[in-house]
Amino acid sequence: MIGELFTISASNIGHAAIAAASRPIPEDAPATIQLASHEASGDDEVYIEVRTRRGFSRDIRIGKAKVHAILRIDDPAACRASCQHFIDDRAEHVRAAVLEAQELEARFDDAHLDVGGEPYIVGGRATPEEQAQAFVKRPGIFIGNPVRFDRALAYLHGFEAALETAHGDQPRLHEYSDLLDEVKQELGDKPSADQELEAISALEPILVQVYSAAAAAKSR
Repeated sequence: MIGELFTISASNIGHAAIAAASRPIPEDAPATIQLASHEASGDDEVYIEVRTRRGFSRDIRIGKAKVHAILRIDDPAACRASCQHFIDDRAEHVRAAVLEAQELEARFDDAHLDVGGEPYIVGGRATPEEQAQAFVKRPGIFIGNPVRFDRALAYLHGFEAALETAHGDQPRLHEYSDLLDEVKQELGDKPSADQELEAISALEPILVQVYSAAAAAKSR
């Protein structure tokens, strides 16, 4: 439990969460963990960044709204308890990200998935279904940060354009216009990170189609 002298702020909560998460994480874990802000991109929130040299990227947000809500709790003991709960929650997300990074590193090192250094490279040994699952599970590897539905959709449009240019394949996204419209409507104007991920997961059947088209084009 944090002490009475702990100053509640986004950066202090982030450092405390990193410290709490790091204790059970081995020193040779492949991921680096650090506190950062994305002010350069117009985002003034504080994040815990989990990164690997092979491209894994996960940002755990220390939301200002949540910090302000904690600070508005009048009872000091209840305020510290709420802050500790938030620290523990962020630490658990950091641990989960590190475990995911370790899994990814293991996949890179797995000989039966070694296809040019990218386990889910299009046209590699992974099936289109496996490639689509990899995308929705770790979209940041494919589209970078920030992980947003519109960026994932742009990836799909770019992928289709490349297929059309290289192989003459006809676009397929229009076949899913109703699904895409529904997802956009549910997403709203200011979605949370979890809502963005949920929306991206709805793209899985479309991803299967475009990855299947890429595999078929390569075999022609």
